[in-house]
Amino acid sequence: MNIQKNSNAIIGLASIIILVGIGVLVYKTPSTGVDNDLSAYDVFATCIADSGAKFYGSPWCPACNKQKEDFGESALYLPYVDCAVPNSRVQTTSCKKAEVEAYPTWRFADGAEVKDWLSFEDLAENTGCSFPETKLD
Repeated sequence: MNIQKNSNAIIGLASIIILVGIGVLVYKTPSTGVDNDLSAYDVFATCIADSGAKFYGSPWCPACNKQKEDFGESALYLPYVDCAVPNSRVQTTSCKKAEVEAYPTWRFADGAEVKDWLSFEDLAENTGCSFPETKLD
């Protein structure tokens, strides 16, 4: 009887391990289509942040909003610094200290500064990051 119980326990445990393994594989396997595009934008935006770049802007700045829209949901990975005090056009203390004079302002690790919306090509050139070849719709 003990052998039968041990066999059932081993089979049950093995079944659980196999199911968990399949679940992990399914969860970690990249999907196709739009999700892969978004993943590429996540990687690009994260690389920009990791490069030491800073993107200064405000919610009322059309060019800043366009820059974030270019990245879609991946914009949350950008090194964005909101320079506006909430519900006003007053600049935050941190942006005053950083001497930000226009929006958007991009500052890069090599000291370069651009006061304008930047294309993916320009961002890649200034950061050394590879940009996604496809555009978000």
